[in-house]
Amino acid sequence: MNDMARRIRVGKYAFDLAEIGYGTTRYECRGERCWDDEHDECPEEGLWIATKKLAEDLSKQGYDAEPSYSEKGWCEVYINEG
Repeated sequence: MNDMARRIRVGKYAFDLAEIGYGTTRYECRGERCWDDEHDECPEEGLWIATKKLAEDLSKQGYDAEPSYSEKGWCEVYINEG
């Protein structure tokens, strides 16, 4: 994973590389905190679209990339080293 860019920009969003161990690396970006109609936290719409695009682009480059989101506005693309 040393050959991966430290930062990737997708539109107005900048995703930073984070090595979290256990054979997993991720790109992460924090956006606005949003809630859906059931008052559950959800990702900012534009950031979520950018996250899925980044995962798709990385998959096309041969990486096992999976988009995800967590609380407080964070979106991630997990890259599994397998």
